[in-house]
Amino acid sequence: MFEDSEKSPEMECKIDTDDKSRADLLEIIKSQKIHGYWEPTSELLQKIGKNKEELLSKLSGLVKNVKGEFEVVAITLVVLVWIEKYHQDKRSTWIMIHKKGQQWLSAQGIKYAEVAPLITFI
Repeated sequence: MFEDSEKSPEMECKIDTDDKSRADLLEIIKSQKIHGYWEPTSELLQKIGKNKEELLSKLSGLVKNVKGEFEVVAITLVVLVWIEKYHQDKRSTWIMIHKKGQQWLSAQGIKYAEVAPLITFI
C-alpha cells in the first residue's frame, strides 16, 4: 500500500505527537532550577495540561507543613508525578533531575514517596 519511503497519515501523526512529547519533556527538564524545583509558570502548566488554581486547590489538602513556598512545592510535586506517569519510556533521560527534585522536596519537609501516590489527578 505505502512504499518504503512513504508514511501513512496515522504514522506521521504518531511521529509528530512523539516529537512534541519529547520536546515538552526536554523543555520541562531544562526549566528545573539549580536547586531542584520548578516555578509555576504558565508555559510549564500548559505543557503538563494543568490549571494553576485547580492544581493548588487539589494539593492543599494533601500537602501540609511545607517549609518553602507552597506553589513551588506543588508544581514540583506535580511535575515529578507527570514525568513518571507519561515518560516512563524515557526514564534514563530524566532520572537524575527527578532525584534532584525529590531531594529538594525533602528539604521542604515533603516525602515524595508518601505524597506522590496520592496525586491521582494528573
